[in-house]
Amino acid sequence: SGPLMNEKTSGGDLNLAPSITPDGKRMVFLSERSRLSVDMFLVDVASGKVIRQLTKTAGDPHFDSLEFLGSAGDWAPDNKRFVFSALSKGQPVLTLIDVDSGNRLMEQEFPEIGEIFNPAWSPNGQQIVFSGLKGGVLDLFLFDVNTRSLTQLTNDPFADSDPEWSPDGKQLA
Repeated sequence: SGPLMNEKTSGGDLNLAPSITPDGKRMVFLSERSRLSVDMFLVDVASGKVIRQLTKTAGDPHFDSLEFLGSAGDWAPDNKRFVFSALSKGQPVLTLIDVDSGNRLMEQEFPEIGEIFNPAWSPNGQQIVFSGLKGGVLDLFLFDVNTRSLTQLTNDPFADSDPEWSPDGKQLA
């Protein structure tokens, strides 16, 4: 069998940053298939068929752009919620969506952070860690989904990026 996504099947040259559900059945990826912008799509892995378009940055003034450096975002352990970072009205935001309905469940602005990259759900589905550009340096931040509290985890001159949780949720790499 051929590739799951190519110019013929996806409608564009650019298909990147795939993120597969924990159960391996669905995938979110970014594509230029809309031809007007790079947007987020939900696809069935077995068939390769697009289930729905999750964002419309060209026609929707809500999102200025998606922040997809290295990652489209991350699936919650429940295989239903997806988190991604974007710019909305010039402010970095974390957006949580219900992939089955396409509805935004939560959107959290972080005015003290310049950009947000590589959000990753904790194994228990209660927290999201991400890289944030603050003061010209990338540091790690922890966002609690229930309390909406933000904790800065690192504060050093090094670029702390692409965080991943240990399976037990006790450590970050």
